[in-house]
Amino acid sequence: MENREITVLQLTVILVSTNIGVGMLAFPRFVALEAETASISATLFGSMIALIGVMSIAYLGKVYDNKTFVGYSRQILGKKLGAFFIMIMILFFIILTGLELRQFGEVIIGSLLPKTPIYVPMMMIAFICMLASFHSMNVFAYVHLFYIAFTVAPITFILLAATREIDWIYVQPILGNETSWGGL
Repeated sequence: MENREITVLQLTVILVSTNIGVGMLAFPRFVALEAETASISATLFGSMIALIGVMSIAYLGKVYDNKTFVGYSRQILGKKLGAFFIMIMILFFIILTGLELRQFGEVIIGSLLPKTPIYVPMMMIAFICMLASFHSMNVFAYVHLFYIAFTVAPITFILLAATREIDWIYVQPILGNETSWGGL
């Protein structure tokens, strides 16, 4: 099989689906606990930060189309700072992978296999990912590109349908209970 490079669109879809995976399962609860009534604005702000990150990577991928993420990071930031940045990104994705595995295990145990130890579904998905990674990166990218419509469209539909049921009085104050503009 021919080993072609993935496109910028495929990389963007992989990053978006990775962010959606963890974001839909774990982070809304953490945001709601910490931000309380400001959780809507915190969610929107966090989504904007993630969007800026994905768009930046997509733009840099177009500008440096003959280099990898590691290659153009070192070229832009310098050798040492670029290596440090790449290590931070590797650590970020290791933590993200751990969160994904844990959430997958909890969903499977909570809904399908309540008496199964959590490490069993976690090992299953890790093994499946390992098998998928033995093949070309293109297969992985094509799968993400195919399934992004099946993840984003239902989420959008559910959110739009749920907004009709919201009692907006419970959403206020949007910026939280203890909003202070002092010091600006």
